[in-house]
Amino acid sequence: MCKENLIKIKENSVILFQGDSITDCFRKRDDEYDLGEGYPKYVKELLNDKKVTIINRGVSGDKTEHLVKRYQKDFKDVNADYVYILIGINDVWDHYLKNELVTDEEFKNNYEFILSHLTNDFHCPIIILEPFIIDSDPNKTIFREELWRKVEIIRKLARKYATDYIPLDGIFAQASIKENPSFWSEDGIHPSIEGSKLIAKEIVNRMKF
Repeated sequence: MCKENLIKIKENSVILFQGDSITDCFRKRDDEYDLGEGYPKYVKELLNDKKVTIINRGVSGDKTEHLVKRYQKDFKDVNADYVYILIGINDVWDHYLKNELVTDEEFKNNYEFILSHLTNDFHCPIIILEPFIIDSDPNKTIFREELWRKVEIIRKLARKYATDYIPLDGIFAQASIKENPSFWSEDGIHPSIEGSKLIAKEIVNRMKF
């Protein structure tokens, strides 16, 4: 990525990571600064001496509708300078797991609510991380058709609202050429430690201080 397109991070700024279990990753809810065991933790490690505050507000099991419900508490009240969002896989998974369909229109309306409100309330850089499936579990390949409809919606919204877009599905597909897909995730949804580190690396590589 050329230097002109990097996300320029200012010192003493607040970076918010928002999403579902991939972001949450066992964070301690009673500690507002706990980062969990996933990619936000590894972003912090990679940034090490940089003077920024990282906040993790991911919630396991969340769908786009839950981010709408949490907008005041976990977006607006945090008042971050940079917002990273990774959401969408549960909007697909719950259709097959619980027979709870999230229509494409509902998905678009939920996601756009968050993006439009962030744009109007803060004018902060918004970085969207693409939801993904890693090909380590054949039973989840059925998700792909519906996931890609959701991804197309996200990409269109990203063109309208986002400062940057990180195409994680393609990044993991590329990484799975050199390493077995199960190296990055055993269940195809939740990244391994190495998978989380790969996400963190992609995020930090797009930052400039």
